Amino acid sequence: GAAPQFYTMQRISGDEEHRFVLSGIWAFPFGLRLSTITTVASPRPYRTRLGVDTNKNGFVQDDWIDGKRYRVPGDAWRYWYRMVDLRLTKAIDLGRGARLSVIVEGFNVFNTENFAGYFGVQKSNNGALRADFGSPSALFATRQVQLGTRLEF
Repeated sequence: GAAPQFYTMQRISGDEEHRFVLSGIWAFPFGLRLSTITTVASPRPYRTRLGVDTNKNGFVQDDWIDGKRYRVPGDAWRYWYRMVDLRLTKAIDLGRGARLSVIVEGFNVFNTENFAGYFGVQKSNNGALRADFGSPSALFATRQVQLGTRLEF
């Protein structure tokens, strides 16, 4: 049989330990409706590697730090994914069963800085430690607002 060390379960970038999603819809006078989706999720692992060819096979992509392919950012609130999306809809009755809705949507309304990636190479080609290792390398979308209409007849 195959060696058991090849089947060791490890974290991957899609793993998430916690995800909380809260949504709601509220109706107000004058045909106004407010809906929201709020999401909070724990940091996801990111791929890491040593950056130098320690196993001397001519390939640096398989030289992992302490034998682990992924690392999780620090368990600080700033590394958690936090998003609040809102939609405000105003329905206007046009008669004869027709209705026009004006929709304003806001995504990431509090403009929270959500990290989409991290620098995962620990050392440069010459073996020196990289100062950017483990620091954020990309962000998810910042605040966005859009205006739309919907005609039902």
